[in-house]
Amino acid sequence: MLITGAWVLTSCKDDSGLTEGDPNYFTSSRGQFTATLSDGTTLYLLAGDGAGTATLTYDGSNPRHWQSETTATVSVTTYQGDLTLPETVSANGKTYTLTGIGEEALMGCRSLTSVTLPNTIQWLGEGAFAVCRGLTSITIPEGVTEIPIGCFGYCSVLTTANLPASVTTIAKMAFDGCSGMTSITLPANLKRIGEMAFFDCSKLTAITIPASVTSIGNRAFGGRNATLKSKITEYHMQSATPPTLEGVLYEAQDGVSPIIYVPTGSKATYEAADGWSSLTIEEE
Repeated sequence: MLITGAWVLTSCKDDSGLTEGDPNYFTSSRGQFTATLSDGTTLYLLAGDGAGTATLTYDGSNPRHWQSETTATVSVTTYQGDLTLPETVSANGKTYTLTGIGEEALMGCRSLTSVTLPNTIQWLGEGAFAVCRGLTSITIPEGVTEIPIGCFGYCSVLTTANLPASVTTIAKMAFDGCSGMTSITLPANLKRIGEMAFFDCSKLTAITIPASVTSIGNRAFGGRNATLKSKITEYHMQSATPPTLEGVLYEAQDGVSPIIYVPTGSKATYEAADGWSSLTIEEE
């Protein structure tokens, strides 16, 4: 499982020269298989179940998956370029519907430039796209309800993410280290923004928090150092009731003076709320 400490994704930056056929690549025979798509792309390590669904699991490209030489040797190539995942895959005489992207499934695929997800995808695993340093944008299918822990951590050239209305939770560190992100539209049904969710997203300059949001985790808009701390100058709150702050809302760069814009008539309510009273509140 992806460890959730602030250091975890940093520890996964080094591929340590692993190459195709290296005995430290990991695989397992427990219900897993590969499938070759019509364009010749091989999807590695798909896990199927008796219900006819399949999950894309990790391909062994990251040192977090190292095993001993006696455990397994598998020849795989980390995903790169433009990857289009199909709704269904066939293997061993069976057809499976692709419904999930597993934990750390595409982690460390630094040459991956785009991923097209089918509408059958219902969930994403923790760290699913972490350290995909060539990924510039992503569209999440309708039906996915959570952007989980570290899902897009250290996707440093990711400029935006298109989130469906079905997303209700952006979990801890979901976009941590997305230092190239310039904009994001939060879905209207979002309820929770987790701790450090947009940590080190130092190119964001404004954010609108939907009225549906009821809680915001500590340092959701923060940064590790003076360079990476938040440059957001405008927080537009759509709810007249302040969300619960589980710590501080932001850590701003020197010289940045954020203003919290709230609905007309709600300034006094925000100024009286825990965590909000020390911030600069203005009505829209």
